[in-house]
Amino acid sequence: MEERSIIEVLKANKQEKLIKYLKTLADEERNKLIENLEKLDIENYFKIINKNRDQTAILFNKIEKPFVFEQGKCDIKKYKKVGENALTKGQVAFFIVAGGQGSRLGFEHPKGLYPISPILQKSLFQIHTEKVAAFGKYYDFSPELFIMTSSTNHDETVSFFNDIGKDWYDLNKIHFFKQRDLPSIDLNGDLILSDKLTIFTAPDGHGGSLLALKNNGMIDLMKKKGIKYFSYFQVDNPLINIADPVFLGLHIFEQSEVSSKVLPKRSPDEKVGVACIIDGKTSIIEYSDLPKDLAEKKDENGRLLFNFGSIAIHIFSVDFIDRITTENLQLPYHVANKKIPYYDYETNTIIKPEKPNGIKLEQFVFDAIPMAKNAIFYETIREDEFAPLKNKDGEDSIQTCKEGISKLFKKWLKNSNINFDNENKAIVEISPLFAVNEEQFASKIKNYLTKVPNKLYLE
Repeated sequence: MEERSIIEVLKANKQEKLIKYLKTLADEERNKLIENLEKLDIENYFKIINKNRDQTAILFNKIEKPFVFEQGKCDIKKYKKVGENALTKGQVAFFIVAGGQGSRLGFEHPKGLYPISPILQKSLFQIHTEKVAAFGKYYDFSPELFIMTSSTNHDETVSFFNDIGKDWYDLNKIHFFKQRDLPSIDLNGDLILSDKLTIFTAPDGHGGSLLALKNNGMIDLMKKKGIKYFSYFQVDNPLINIADPVFLGLHIFEQSEVSSKVLPKRSPDEKVGVACIIDGKTSIIEYSDLPKDLAEKKDENGRLLFNFGSIAIHIFSVDFIDRITTENLQLPYHVANKKIPYYDYETNTIIKPEKPNGIKLEQFVFDAIPMAKNAIFYETIREDEFAPLKNKDGEDSIQTCKEGISKLFKKWLKNSNINFDNENKAIVEISPLFAVNEEQFASKIKNYLTKVPNKLYLE
C-alpha cells in the first residue's frame, strides 16, 4: 500500500492522533513508520479489532458436563497397540509452542532456555528435545520436531539450538517458525507505539499456532512426509509424555480430530481451561468465562460438576488443521486488557503504566475443539504429567516445577522397589535417554543400583 492508502485506512479507523504525529516527522522517519504499518497489514488488523473489541464473556445457552475417558475405565491395551503402530510407522510429529519469554521468572530470554532440571539444570528445550530423540529410538523412527517461536525470541532460540541444541538432535529434523504479531490499541482506540517509529505488537496467542503452521508451510511439510498426527504441547511443562501411545491410540481408534488431556482441578478457581459441552459441542471454556456458581457446583457424588481442567496437551489430526486454517474458517479472537509500555508523543518518553491501558487480541488453541469431528477428552494424572513453570514463586513456580520432576522419578524408583537412603531429602533426575517411560525404566533400573542416594542422576 502507498502512503496515501495507509493514511486513508488510518482516517477510516479514527487514528487522528497518529496521523497528526506522522505530519511532525521528517520524511525518512515518516517513511519508516508507514513501512511498519504496511508490514503489519494494518487494514486487516482494523477489520479484526473492530469486530472483536467490544467482546464480552463467552455467551452460551446451555453448558453441560462432558464425557471423559477416565483412568482405569478404558481399554488401555487396545489403544496402546494402535498408538504404538502409528509411532513405529513415523506418522507422528511433535510440536512445541515456545513463543514466550521468561520475564515472569526474572529471566529475560526465551522461556524454553530456562534451566529447570533439579540436578543438571537442563533447559526446558533440552528436556523436550531429548524426549524427541529418545522416543525416536524407542519406536525406531526419526521424528520431525516443530518449534513455534515469536518475533521476540526467534533469533535467540534458533541461535541456541545451532550452538548447543545440535548435540541433542538432528537440526535437519527441527523446523523453526514464528507466530504472527498483532498490533494493540489503547483504551481510546488509538494504535500504540513502542518507540518513536514502531507500532507496538504482541504474539497472537497459542491459538495462533495453528494458522502459523499453515502459513509457514509446516502442514504441507507434514503431509509430504506422511505425518498424520502431531503431539501439541507448550514449552513450560517438562513432565509431559510427548508420545503417549494410549492417548494417541485413543485419538486414532475413536476417529477424533482433536484429543485433549485433562485432569481433576485442584480447586474450583484453578486457572486452567475447563472441559465441557457448550450448546451441544465438545469444548473447553476459559476459566474466567465460567460463571462462579457453575465453577463451584457439585454433582450427585460431591465432585465438581465441571471437574476436569485442560493442561494444553493435545493430539491434532493434520488434515483437520489443514481444513480449518483458511481465510473463511479461523479461530475466534479474544480481547485481553493489558499493561502495555508505550511511547508518549508529547514527552518523547516511554511510559510504563501501572494499570491496564491497552487491548491485545489473542486466539486460544482450544477454540478449535468445537470445530472438530468427535473431539475427545482423556484423563491424565497430575503428578505424572503436569508441573508447569509459570511463576517465580508460589503455585506453578520454579520450586514446584523442580520438585515435580524429582517426585515423578522417585515414584518410578519406589514402584521398582528401590530403597532410598532418605526419600524426603533425595533429589532425582532421569534423562529420557535412560528411559522414556516407567515401563522401560523398570526393565533397566535393577541393573544399575539397589539404593537411591540423596542425589541421583541417570542417563
